[in-house]
Amino acid sequence: VAVLNKADAIGSRWGDAVAAAEQYSGGLGTITLPVVASLAVRTRAGAVSEADMVTLRRLAETADPALTLSPDLFVSASAGPDVAEREELLQRWDLYGVTCALSALRQDPELGPHALLQIMHAASGIDPLHRLLHRRYEQVSALRGGELLDELARLAARAVPADGANARDMLEDYLFGDDALWLGLCAGLAYPEVAHLAAGYRAPAPSDADDAL
Repeated sequence: VAVLNKADAIGSRWGDAVAAAEQYSGGLGTITLPVVASLAVRTRAGAVSEADMVTLRRLAETADPALTLSPDLFVSASAGPDVAEREELLQRWDLYGVTCALSALRQDPELGPHALLQIMHAASGIDPLHRLLHRRYEQVSALRGGELLDELARLAARAVPADGANARDMLEDYLFGDDALWLGLCAGLAYPEVAHLAAGYRAPAPSDADDAL
């Protein structure tokens, strides 16, 4: 997985960053996703305060949209006496985050701080990356489960029955049990040679037996 960070600096809209990521995907041969990591970190760890909301609402109602064209313009003294408030906004949410927040408030002035935080978080592009990484982790776990089953099958095949020895019986009982069958099913969906059979499937593992069938 490749990450095209600082996607807000590419072109004039998010679609430009998406197009650039698709171009890199073709060149690198791997999935490339656009992300604004600085905003993702801020929205994950922070909260929109009441002071932020007051300043953002005022700017959304009165400020020229061109104010967010650059950090210098945004904190310029010529834009009004609230320089300190604008500097604090810029420090807390970065220019891209402020731009997204102001755009959202111009569309819906009644937005609250929690909804505004969710919008900025979504605008960072981190959620698609998070879902993809989570899916990769699940696939790796499933493949390791398949390797475990292979190893247990080899051990069972090499176990020589002897008086009082029950190693093979124990291994075979497990291998034919529900837990092992489930591991095998998940490993099959994740295995590269057959993964194309599950292309477009909504999850790396079935939710129940009917789903598996």
